[in-house]
Amino acid sequence: MPPLFTSPFKFLFYIFLPVALFAQSDLEKKISQNRSILQEIDQEIADLRRSIKGSQSQEGEVSDELQQVDRNLALTARKRGLLENEKKLLERKLEINIQENNQAEAALLKLTTTYTRRLIHSYKFGRLQNLELIFSAKSLNQAMVRYKYLQFISKNDERLIRSIRTKKQDIEVKQANLLKTREQQNLNLSEQTQAEEQYSAIRLEKNQLLRQMKQSRKQTEKILSSKEQEREKIASIILALEKMRKEREKTPARNTTREEVHFDFADIRKAKGKLPWPVRGKVVSGFGKVYDSASKTYLRNTGIEIASPLGTAVSTVFSGVVRTITYLPVYGNTVIIEHGHGFYTVYAHLDQVFVSKNETVNTNQQIGTVGDSGSQGTTKLGFELYGSEQTIDPLTWLGK
Repeated sequence: MPPLFTSPFKFLFYIFLPVALFAQSDLEKKISQNRSILQEIDQEIADLRRSIKGSQSQEGEVSDELQQVDRNLALTARKRGLLENEKKLLERKLEINIQENNQAEAALLKLTTTYTRRLIHSYKFGRLQNLELIFSAKSLNQAMVRYKYLQFISKNDERLIRSIRTKKQDIEVKQANLLKTREQQNLNLSEQTQAEEQYSAIRLEKNQLLRQMKQSRKQTEKILSSKEQEREKIASIILALEKMRKEREKTPARNTTREEVHFDFADIRKAKGKLPWPVRGKVVSGFGKVYDSASKTYLRNTGIEIASPLGTAVSTVFSGVVRTITYLPVYGNTVIIEHGHGFYTVYAHLDQVFVSKNETVNTNQQIGTVGDSGSQGTTKLGFELYGSEQTIDPLTWLGK
């Protein structure tokens, strides 16, 4: 019996081909999902701009206008993050397209070289040699064997021609995919440029409103009230997530849906005092009871705030699953990650966001960048830690 694979290279080809095809399929899925979220964000931005345009004819407080502009800025920042994600995915897709096209062209060259040699041989010797080969046989049996051999060569030539045609068609498809990917890259670049211009214009508008806004006692009380309301919203989100976690524990992993991603969590409880910092910077607002100089009163902080320049990378402190990505007027762009065993971390005031809902993340993986969404103009990261449905001082869990 002839060997299944004539060389170790063919064996490796058949082993890694399904892996490559799976990687490409997974990549296409990620690009499609990212584009779908981008379209949702674009719709939110369009709806918000219509709302802003409608409210411009009405007199209102500067703080209300600032809140709308801040949300517009936060959504545009998220769009920038999604476009950056798409850019990286398309770069990877282009690499695969080029690699596949090169492999197909190399295979075609090999086929055409083989066929060219056959044509040269046929031209030199032709049908006369074939007839001579049959008639020079010493027996009828030998003549039949030689005839079948010549039939085999003829059929092999036909297969070779079909293979060349198929490979040419395959190359046409791969070159079309290559062209499509480059067109997607051009569109991505155009959208990134437009988003950057919009982002700069909205940020300028926000800064102008901040300069206009003179915080009267009424405005200060309104902001403090909003802070308390948003903290309650975060707490309610955590409670809802914790309820779903407990329900998932009762459900076999094989029955989980995409909205209930199964993840074998490491034990974050063993990492107390050793967690990496989500961003490097100065803690400007601590946990618990803190004095607010603007309102000249004490506030209750459910986390800490770390001052850091705009655009600084923000990383997750422990592996887990992204459960919520939202915008809240006081928190701005916010990501909530579940770490298992009833523990959650909250990352607020983000600018760009590089992760998506239900995505699994590793310790120290970048999830976004520092911004000032939801804040009064200062760039910082709001960081909160929850365990057993209670707020925890992050400083007791972060490494020194």
